[in-house]
Amino acid sequence: MRREPKKAHHDYKSDKEGSNKKTELRIVDHEYIKEATAYSEFDQLNGIHPWQTAVPEGFIAYQARVLRSAKVAYFNFDLAREMGLIEKDHPNEISKSLEKKLIETFSLQIINEFDIENGFEYPEKDIKQNLYMATRYLQLQHPNKQGKTSGDGRSIWNGFLNNKTGQWDVSSRGTGVTALSPGSVESGKNLQTGQESFGYGCGLAEIDELYATAIMSEIFHQKGIPTERTLLVLDTGPGVGIGVRASKNLLRPAHLFSFLKQSNYDALKRATDYFIERQKANKVWNLKAGSKASYKKLLKLLTKQYAEFAARLESDYIFAWFDWDGDNMLMDVGILDYGSIRQFGICHDEYRYDDVTRYSTNLNEQRQKTRQIIQVFTQMVDYLTTNKKKNLKHFENASSLNDFDSYFEDELNRLFLKKLGISQGKQEEALKKHKKLLSQLYKSYYNLERLKSETKVSPVDDGINKQPLLNTRKLLQWTPQYFNRENLDLESVFVDILAEESGEYSAYQKSSAIAELDSYFRDLDQFLSALYKKKLPQKQWEKNTFFANHPERITGNSITHVVHQILDLRSKSLSGTGLQKFIDMFIYNELKKTMPDLEPPEYNRVPKAVLKKALYIVKEHHEDI
Repeated sequence: MRREPKKAHHDYKSDKEGSNKKTELRIVDHEYIKEATAYSEFDQLNGIHPWQTAVPEGFIAYQARVLRSAKVAYFNFDLAREMGLIEKDHPNEISKSLEKKLIETFSLQIINEFDIENGFEYPEKDIKQNLYMATRYLQLQHPNKQGKTSGDGRSIWNGFLNNKTGQWDVSSRGTGVTALSPGSVESGKNLQTGQESFGYGCGLAEIDELYATAIMSEIFHQKGIPTERTLLVLDTGPGVGIGVRASKNLLRPAHLFSFLKQSNYDALKRATDYFIERQKANKVWNLKAGSKASYKKLLKLLTKQYAEFAARLESDYIFAWFDWDGDNMLMDVGILDYGSIRQFGICHDEYRYDDVTRYSTNLNEQRQKTRQIIQVFTQMVDYLTTNKKKNLKHFENASSLNDFDSYFEDELNRLFLKKLGISQGKQEEALKKHKKLLSQLYKSYYNLERLKSETKVSPVDDGINKQPLLNTRKLLQWTPQYFNRENLDLESVFVDILAEESGEYSAYQKSSAIAELDSYFRDLDQFLSALYKKKLPQKQWEKNTFFANHPERITGNSITHVVHQILDLRSKSLSGTGLQKFIDMFIYNELKKTMPDLEPPEYNRVPKAVLKKALYIVKEHHEDI
């Protein structure tokens, strides 16, 4: 029978006690003292976290040991500066003292139940003083649907950072298999870190996955898409590593939903109040913990944020495997866990990921899944305010769901206007005065976007899909030029915007697409005539659509190939600082396609041939999944 970990050798220390730990100096001289104190902010990340006292039933505690052979594979200097971990003028260089601090702080592996059961012993100097938590939360892939067996299966929380930049959560994945992993539950026994007998039970993270997460999350963040961010990637080899994520708040809806499903009112209230207090401390919201009015206000705020977030993902073709359990997203709204995240080049809205035992949701279902999360939040808030738990079906027609639909539609229309090249001031006018015409235009565009070149789903490398017929990014990018042609040939427009992998298409598919194009341009004419009573600002319009719809977006498949190139570079010509610069320059080049005013990194001495190859990979896969 699986059991909880034995009590570890060290008890929790208070924040004050933990921060007052004395540094042992072998040599008392100026340089050694300087090295010991240069990165003192990292010392806060010592395993201690306020969740441990606020919600003691919300985690399992583990001892951890330092893996000293690890190497720094990537460090996000910009994020470290933002968090106050390094000085603003710190160079983008990994010094020996910084590397030593990063390894001592983050290169950790838990001493888990299997280790204890088998009497494994490790050098005392490698064992960290404090315990590290693996948090409990709801996960649908577990047989128990109340979150009693699920949570961080290969992660621990490094701790809590509190300084003038705000309050931050920091956690690491790839730190060993916990009792909350699906593999541990499936096997019914304690598992050794690194074993692969049970799915999602080895406790490690592949280095290519960590690189992909670091690159994609930073690109999304810079574009204003809410997301976790990668602070550090450590190579613990061979082929595996530790990825360190950071955010002002790393809680998931699933952390709270587990107590809701267990009907544990007291724990749910403490967890919710903790979240509210955290948001207030970070000056996100000004709500009062414990107040019924604040709980209701919380629901309103979350409803709007989640609706706008879901609309952004749909508009940008970002696939994230959401479900009602609220596992794969941040409570404060944002992408979490990039293992199943993909950005599509065009509208691959019928792609489903094959997760062995089941297929994932698809792009079209994300709105409904996010709406279901709001339904669960509605149930949760009602429980908090009445202390009586009602069945989830009771909230099927809740006003919060109507609000969600309204916010979603407004944001989707706003994002469509931006892609259409409409200036921000005119966007608000269109939403207020010309909503009916805008809705009709979007419907015509939506019908074009969803046309498929295949009638049946086909297998792809990691799932199933139907290939889109058209690249509607091209349509939006070239709409100003098309619109101003005197004799627009819709058949030539159809050929122009055909997806590169569309293959054979029937005469019926062609005629249907041309009919939809005719509707699109007629609706566009009506809309623009109402919005612009005078002449259209043609040059600005063309510029706006060009950057808003740049075709070379990094996709799921292109990031896979780019990361393989990075791994090849590590083993051959580029490593250390050179590789760091390559990643930063690659991210910059991806961002500047849609953000032309973006300032380049301080350095640009990256082998041009290497960077050119990576950018070509993105171009080659720009319509991919």
